[in-house]
Amino acid sequence: EQISYIIRHAEDRWLCVDASLLGVVEAVIDDVATTIEGIIVLGDVPSGSALPGKTRLVSYESLIGAEPQSFDWPTFDENTASSLCYTSGTTGNPKGVLYSHRSTVLHAWSLAMPDTVGIRAVDVILPIVPMFHVNAWGTPYAAAMTGATMAMPGPRLDGASLHKLIWEAGVTYAAGVPTVWLGLQQHLRATNGTLPAGLRGLVGGFMMPRCLTKEIRPNPSLLTCC
Repeated sequence: EQISYIIRHAEDRWLCVDASLLGVVEAVIDDVATTIEGIIVLGDVPSGSALPGKTRLVSYESLIGAEPQSFDWPTFDENTASSLCYTSGTTGNPKGVLYSHRSTVLHAWSLAMPDTVGIRAVDVILPIVPMFHVNAWGTPYAAAMTGATMAMPGPRLDGASLHKLIWEAGVTYAAGVPTVWLGLQQHLRATNGTLPAGLRGLVGGFMMPRCLTKEIRPNPSLLTCC
């Protein structure tokens, strides 16, 4: 119901969807078919995929395949709308927050400042936070701005999967809400696992639990709360 509400309220025309989530789209397409022109599948469209009615399924790769390698960037007012993020799982209907190009650039810029997060080109960033939450706390834009690498967890947000990804990808900075960090903490307790020395973490959305401060900070990783 909330996905349908967001699509209708934002007046979305196209949906960009991972192939693994086509089943979710199929469940809501009848409610939004009057506004949606088509669905862009991020990757190749799985064989046999089809949606009811006349809704178009387009592969992202085929969509950009014939486009030129260069792009003439337009000139427009920096306060022009950039993205519209909706809350979910809260009281009442989801609330939309409209971000400008200016606010998005300044947000990313602030993450690169040495007295805040200090994201650098040599960092490997693990964003364990969705794009609808302040554009994943600005990390995708900060990574593009600085040249940092991103390690994407996908749907695997459990402690064991995150711990494995942190070590395999060489993550140097991770961001997530307390629930995510508590899950990682439980995994470390159960396995006597450790985190890489120098790993920087950001806790947001709610105050950092005291147990995280006591156990993970001396690991010797550093968690900060915003």
